[in-house]
Amino acid sequence: MKPMTNTISHWVAHGTGGVNFYTRQIAITQRWLDPSSRTSGGINLGFPQNQ
Repeated sequence: MKPMTNTISHWVAHGTGGVNFYTRQIAITQRWLDPSSRTSGGINLGFPQNQ
């Protein structure tokens, strides 16, 4: 069986280093809109209120 290679640098993946490279975890973060500002459309993130 031929080992997995990276197509950009032709690096051969062996052992835990290769597993960590191909399965690395990333975190995606995004800034939330400010619910109190009118420019964000007036998003209400609270509980519904009876009117």
